[in-house]
Amino acid sequence: MKKDEMTGAAREMKGKVQKEAGKATGNPALKAHGESEESKGRTTRVVGRVEGKVDAVKADVKQKVRRATS
Repeated sequence: MKKDEMTGAAREMKGKVQKEAGKATGNPALKAHGESEESKGRTTRVVGRVEGKVDAVKADVKQKVRRATS
């Protein structure tokens, strides 16, 4: 798991909590801020996941090239 993936998941959870707190208290600014944080966290998490998959593909290609040239 990439660092961005973990950071994004934490930020997404923080946003969800803020959004729900804003709903519960009737604070539209807190709700909007929470929605924004949740979205930013989701994006960061997905970027981390994609980076992890790219790294896995790079390693696989590198291994196949080594086998083919040996």
